[in-house]
Amino acid sequence: MGSNHSSIEDEGSTMGFEGGQGSSWQAIADTIGRAQRRNIRHDAAEVARSAMPFKNEDEVHAFALALANDLSSSEHPAGFRLNEEYESLESYKTGRSSKPLVISLPYDIWFPRIVVWCKALDLLKRLPVCTAAVAL
Repeated sequence: MGSNHSSIEDEGSTMGFEGGQGSSWQAIADTIGRAQRRNIRHDAAEVARSAMPFKNEDEVHAFALALANDLSSSEHPAGFRLNEEYESLESYKTGRSSKPLVISLPYDIWFPRIVVWCKALDLLKRLPVCTAAVAL
């Protein structure tokens, strides 16, 4: 490359982020975090457990079999309101803006994903039943 091109480290230094590439990226992240802080107006969500939800390979196997069976069915699990009208647009306000951000959620793309998610979540809630059924 010619001398007109600078490295990432040089760019970080010219932006006022001294101390090498690692600290340059951290300073950028800190700056972005401070700038976005005003947009966060909610309590922090609880962090999900990082542990795998299955106790052993038998539970993994039972869940996989139950999910494969459930996905082959056109029925929807109860309690997830999947039989109600699907909203293909979602809007929400960001920061201090009075104009909401509208996001298109096409049915043919998103609804099948929602169904898979809900079926898997429903099975996870009923994992002991799945495991017992496979053990029979």
